[in-house]
Amino acid sequence: MASFFAEMLLAPTKSAIIFDDPVSSFDHLRRENVARRLAREAADRQVIVFTHDAVFLLALIEAAEAFAASLLVQQVQTAGASVGHCSEGPPWVGMAVNKRIGFLKSEWVKADKFFRNNERTTYNGLARQLYGLLRETWERAIEEVLFGGVIERLKLSVETNKLKLVDIAPTDFERVERGMSKASAQLIGHDQPAAVNTPAPQPDELDADIKELESWVKDVRARREKKKSATPVIAEVVPLPVKGANG
Repeated sequence: MASFFAEMLLAPTKSAIIFDDPVSSFDHLRRENVARRLAREAADRQVIVFTHDAVFLLALIEAAEAFAASLLVQQVQTAGASVGHCSEGPPWVGMAVNKRIGFLKSEWVKADKFFRNNERTTYNGLARQLYGLLRETWERAIEEVLFGGVIERLKLSVETNKLKLVDIAPTDFERVERGMSKASAQLIGHDQPAAVNTPAPQPDELDADIKELESWVKDVRARREKKKSATPVIAEVVPLPVKGANG
Protein backbone atom coordinates (compact mmCIF):
# COMPACT_ATOMS: atom_id res chain seq x y z
CA MET A 1 0.00 0.00 0.00
CA ALA A 2 2.80 2.41 0.88
CA SER A 3 4.56 1.61 -2.41
CA PHE A 4 1.36 2.29 -4.32
CA PHE A 5 0.88 5.68 -2.67
CA ALA A 6 4.50 6.58 -3.38
CA GLU A 7 4.15 5.55 -7.04
CA MET A 8 0.90 7.49 -7.31
CA LEU A 9 2.68 10.69 -6.28
CA LEU A 10 5.05 10.30 -9.23
CA ALA A 11 2.33 9.58 -11.78
CA PRO A 12 1.80 12.42 -14.28
CA THR A 13 -1.99 11.94 -14.39
CA LYS A 14 -4.81 12.38 -11.87
CA SER A 15 -6.94 9.47 -13.03
CA ALA A 16 -9.36 7.73 -10.68
CA ILE A 17 -8.09 5.04 -8.32
CA ILE A 18 -10.13 2.05 -7.13
CA PHE A 19 -9.56 -0.03 -4.00
CA ASP A 20 -11.19 -3.34 -3.04
CA ASP A 21 -11.05 -3.88 0.73
CA PRO A 22 -7.68 -2.13 1.05
CA VAL A 23 -7.35 -2.66 4.81
CA SER A 24 -8.52 -6.26 5.22
CA SER A 25 -5.22 -7.29 6.89
CA PHE A 26 -4.41 -4.02 8.68
CA ASP A 27 -4.64 -3.18 12.36
CA HIS A 28 -6.85 -0.31 13.54
CA LEU A 29 -4.07 2.30 13.49
CA ARG A 30 -3.11 1.61 9.90
CA ARG A 31 -6.78 1.56 8.93
CA GLU A 32 -7.18 5.12 10.15
CA ASN A 33 -3.96 6.18 8.43
CA VAL A 34 -5.17 4.74 5.12
CA ALA A 35 -8.58 6.40 5.55
CA ARG A 36 -6.95 9.80 6.07
CA ARG A 37 -4.58 9.27 3.15
CA LEU A 38 -7.47 8.37 0.82
CA ALA A 39 -9.50 11.37 1.99
CA ARG A 40 -6.53 13.65 1.34
CA GLU A 41 -6.05 12.15 -2.13
CA ALA A 42 -9.71 12.76 -2.93
CA ALA A 43 -8.95 16.47 -3.18
CA ASP A 44 -7.06 15.82 -6.44
CA ARG A 45 -8.73 12.79 -7.99
CA GLN A 46 -11.71 10.47 -7.75
CA VAL A 47 -11.21 7.72 -5.17
CA ILE A 48 -13.50 4.66 -5.20
CA VAL A 49 -13.40 2.21 -2.30
CA PHE A 50 -15.24 -1.10 -1.98
CA THR A 51 -15.32 -2.50 1.54
CA HIS A 52 -17.20 -4.90 3.80
CA ASP A 53 -15.61 -3.32 6.87
CA ALA A 54 -18.10 -1.06 8.69
CA VAL A 55 -15.38 0.28 11.01
CA PHE A 56 -13.25 1.32 8.02
CA LEU A 57 -16.32 2.89 6.42
CA LEU A 58 -16.87 5.05 9.50
CA ALA A 59 -13.16 5.97 9.47
CA LEU A 60 -13.50 7.05 5.83
CA ILE A 61 -16.57 9.17 6.63
CA GLU A 62 -14.78 10.83 9.54
CA ALA A 63 -11.63 11.44 7.46
CA ALA A 64 -13.67 12.92 4.60
CA GLU A 65 -15.26 15.38 7.04
CA ALA A 66 -11.86 16.30 8.48
CA PHE A 67 -10.37 17.02 5.02
CA ALA A 68 -13.59 18.53 3.62
CA ALA A 69 -13.60 15.90 0.87
CA SER A 70 -16.75 15.32 -1.17
CA LEU A 71 -18.19 11.95 -0.22
CA LEU A 72 -20.85 9.68 -1.70
CA VAL A 73 -21.67 6.50 0.20
CA GLN A 74 -23.60 3.70 -1.51
CA GLN A 75 -24.39 0.17 -0.50
CA VAL A 76 -24.64 -2.86 -2.76
CA GLN A 77 -27.03 -5.58 -1.61
CA THR A 78 -28.60 -8.83 -2.67
CA ALA A 79 -32.33 -9.43 -2.93
CA GLY A 80 -32.94 -13.14 -2.93
CA ALA A 81 -31.25 -14.58 -6.02
CA SER A 82 -30.83 -11.09 -7.49
CA VAL A 83 -27.58 -9.26 -6.80
CA GLY A 84 -26.09 -5.83 -7.38
CA HIS A 85 -28.86 -3.64 -5.96
CA CYS A 86 -27.37 -0.18 -5.26
CA SER A 87 -28.88 2.36 -2.92
CA GLU A 88 -27.53 5.65 -1.65
CA GLY A 89 -26.33 5.93 1.91
CA PRO A 90 -24.46 3.66 4.30
CA PRO A 91 -25.95 0.46 5.74
CA TRP A 92 -28.10 0.76 8.85
CA VAL A 93 -25.17 0.27 11.24
CA GLY A 94 -23.37 3.23 9.69
CA MET A 95 -26.32 5.61 9.55
CA ALA A 96 -26.42 8.72 11.69
CA VAL A 97 -29.55 9.38 13.76
CA ASN A 98 -31.16 11.78 11.27
CA LYS A 99 -30.67 9.29 8.44
CA ARG A 100 -32.19 6.54 10.54
CA ILE A 101 -35.22 8.66 11.36
CA GLY A 102 -35.65 9.41 7.65
CA PHE A 103 -35.50 5.68 6.91
CA LEU A 104 -38.08 4.91 9.61
CA LYS A 105 -40.45 7.54 8.19
CA SER A 106 -40.14 6.17 4.66
CA GLU A 107 -40.77 2.61 5.89
CA TRP A 108 -43.77 3.88 7.88
CA VAL A 109 -45.37 4.95 4.57
CA LYS A 110 -45.13 1.34 3.37
CA ALA A 111 -46.53 0.02 6.63
CA ASP A 112 -49.45 2.47 6.51
CA LYS A 113 -50.29 1.29 3.00
CA PHE A 114 -50.37 -2.34 4.14
CA PHE A 115 -52.69 -1.36 7.00
CA ARG A 116 -55.09 0.57 4.74
CA ASN A 117 -55.17 -2.36 2.31
CA ASN A 118 -56.18 -4.67 5.18
CA GLU A 119 -52.94 -6.65 4.89
CA ARG A 120 -52.78 -6.85 8.66
CA THR A 121 -50.36 -9.77 8.99
CA THR A 122 -47.83 -8.03 6.75
CA TYR A 123 -48.43 -4.75 8.58
CA ASN A 124 -47.97 -6.30 12.03
CA GLY A 125 -44.64 -7.86 11.00
CA LEU A 126 -43.31 -4.64 9.49
CA ALA A 127 -44.56 -2.49 12.38
CA ARG A 128 -42.83 -4.66 14.98
CA GLN A 129 -39.67 -4.63 12.87
CA LEU A 130 -39.82 -0.83 12.79
CA TYR A 131 -40.19 -0.70 16.56
CA GLY A 132 -36.99 -2.74 16.81
CA LEU A 133 -35.19 -0.24 14.56
CA LEU A 134 -36.76 2.61 16.52
CA ARG A 135 -35.27 1.22 19.73
CA GLU A 136 -31.85 0.93 18.06
CA THR A 137 -32.15 4.56 16.96
CA TRP A 138 -32.94 5.67 20.51
CA GLU A 139 -29.77 3.86 21.59
CA ARG A 140 -27.68 5.51 18.87
CA ALA A 141 -29.18 8.88 19.80
CA ILE A 142 -27.90 8.51 23.36
CA GLU A 143 -24.28 8.54 22.21
CA GLU A 144 -24.67 10.83 19.20
CA VAL A 145 -27.18 13.35 20.54
CA LEU A 146 -27.45 13.13 24.33
CA PHE A 147 -23.70 12.69 24.90
CA GLY A 148 -22.96 14.92 21.91
CA GLY A 149 -20.50 12.53 20.28
CA VAL A 150 -18.13 12.66 23.27
CA ILE A 151 -18.00 8.85 23.35
CA GLU A 152 -19.00 6.77 20.34
CA ARG A 153 -18.67 3.07 19.73
CA LEU A 154 -16.10 2.07 17.08
CA LYS A 155 -14.17 5.31 17.67
CA LEU A 156 -10.79 5.21 19.37
CA SER A 157 -10.88 8.73 20.73
CA VAL A 158 -12.92 10.37 23.48
CA GLU A 159 -13.86 13.89 22.33
CA THR A 160 -13.44 15.67 25.64
CA ASN A 161 -13.56 19.07 23.92
CA LYS A 162 -17.27 18.46 23.30
CA LEU A 163 -18.08 18.03 26.97
CA LYS A 164 -18.64 21.76 27.47
CA LEU A 165 -21.85 21.53 25.43
CA VAL A 166 -23.23 18.43 27.13
CA ASP A 167 -26.18 19.29 29.34
CA ILE A 168 -28.72 16.66 30.32
CA ALA A 169 -32.12 17.79 31.53
CA PRO A 170 -34.50 15.70 33.67
CA THR A 171 -36.93 15.66 30.73
CA ASP A 172 -34.26 13.92 28.65
CA PHE A 173 -34.26 10.97 31.04
CA GLU A 174 -38.03 10.82 30.99
CA ARG A 175 -38.40 10.98 27.20
CA VAL A 176 -35.60 8.50 26.50
CA GLU A 177 -36.94 6.03 29.05
CA ARG A 178 -40.49 6.36 27.74
CA GLY A 179 -39.43 5.95 24.10
CA MET A 180 -37.12 3.02 24.80
CA SER A 181 -39.71 1.23 26.93
CA LYS A 182 -42.45 1.65 24.32
CA ALA A 183 -40.26 0.37 21.49
CA SER A 184 -38.92 -2.53 23.57
CA ALA A 185 -42.44 -3.73 24.34
CA GLN A 186 -43.37 -3.88 20.66
CA LEU A 187 -40.30 -5.17 18.87
CA ILE A 188 -39.93 -8.68 17.51
CA GLY A 189 -38.26 -10.99 20.01
CA HIS A 190 -40.50 -10.48 23.05
CA ASP A 191 -42.90 -13.41 23.34
CA GLN A 192 -46.41 -12.53 24.43
CA PRO A 193 -48.77 -14.80 26.36
CA ALA A 194 -51.23 -16.56 24.06
CA ALA A 195 -54.13 -15.07 26.01
CA VAL A 196 -52.95 -11.54 25.23
CA ASN A 197 -52.32 -11.69 21.47
CA THR A 198 -52.04 -7.91 21.28
CA PRO A 199 -51.75 -6.58 17.72
CA ALA A 200 -49.06 -4.10 16.79
CA PRO A 201 -49.95 -0.44 17.39
CA GLN A 202 -51.82 1.15 14.50
CA PRO A 203 -50.02 3.42 11.99
CA ASP A 204 -50.98 6.68 13.71
CA GLU A 205 -49.46 5.50 16.98
CA LEU A 206 -46.31 4.22 15.27
CA ASP A 207 -45.98 7.53 13.42
CA ALA A 208 -46.33 9.44 16.70
CA ASP A 209 -43.61 7.32 18.33
CA ILE A 210 -41.19 8.00 15.46
CA LYS A 211 -41.99 11.71 15.59
CA GLU A 212 -41.42 11.77 19.36
CA LEU A 213 -37.84 10.62 18.79
CA GLU A 214 -37.41 13.17 16.01
CA SER A 215 -38.82 15.93 18.23
CA TRP A 216 -36.55 15.04 21.14
CA VAL A 217 -33.46 15.05 18.89
CA LYS A 218 -34.40 18.51 17.56
CA ASP A 219 -35.05 19.83 21.07
CA VAL A 220 -31.68 18.69 22.41
CA ARG A 221 -29.75 20.00 19.42
CA ALA A 222 -31.58 23.34 19.51
CA ARG A 223 -30.78 23.67 23.20
CA ARG A 224 -27.10 22.88 22.57
CA GLU A 225 -26.95 25.29 19.62
CA LYS A 226 -28.39 28.05 21.78
CA LYS A 227 -25.85 27.30 24.46
CA LYS A 228 -22.99 27.32 21.92
CA SER A 229 -24.02 30.64 20.39
CA ALA A 230 -24.60 32.37 23.72
CA THR A 231 -21.93 34.98 24.39
CA PRO A 232 -21.00 35.30 28.06
CA VAL A 233 -21.47 38.78 29.47
CA ILE A 234 -18.46 39.97 31.42
CA ALA A 235 -19.16 42.82 33.79
CA GLU A 236 -16.27 45.00 34.80
CA VAL A 237 -16.62 46.84 38.06
CA VAL A 238 -14.84 50.20 38.08
CA PRO A 239 -14.46 51.65 41.61
CA LEU A 240 -15.56 55.22 41.99
CA PRO A 241 -13.07 57.68 43.41
CA VAL A 242 -13.49 58.26 47.11
CA LYS A 243 -14.03 61.89 48.03
CA GLY A 244 -12.08 63.38 50.84
CA ALA A 245 -13.58 64.81 53.95
CA ASN A 246 -13.60 68.29 52.42
CA GLY A 247 -14.79 67.12 49.03
